[in-house]
Amino acid sequence: MCAEIVPLFEDDGKWRVYEADPSRPVTGTEPCARGHVNLDQNTLAGTAYSNLIQNMRLIEKNPFYLTVPDYFDTVE
Repeated sequence: MCAEIVPLFEDDGKWRVYEADPSRPVTGTEPCARGHVNLDQNTLAGTAYSNLIQNMRLIEKNPFYLTVPDYFDTVE
C-alpha cells in the first residue's frame, strides 16, 4: 500500500526522488512511502546530518526543524 521510492543525490547537488518500481506507479494517494536508499547515499546523508548537529552545536534533546521537499508535489 506504500509508495515505493528511491531518493538519489544528483550531480547538480540536489536530491531527487524516483519510483522504485515502474510497474507500481506512485499516485500520491498512498498512505505512506517506503524509501530504498543505497549504502553510499545513506552514508552521505548520515554524514551531512552529523555535520549539521556539530556545526549548529546541538546537544541531546535540543529541538530543531528539518524540512524535506514533498515528493508528491512533483509527481506528474
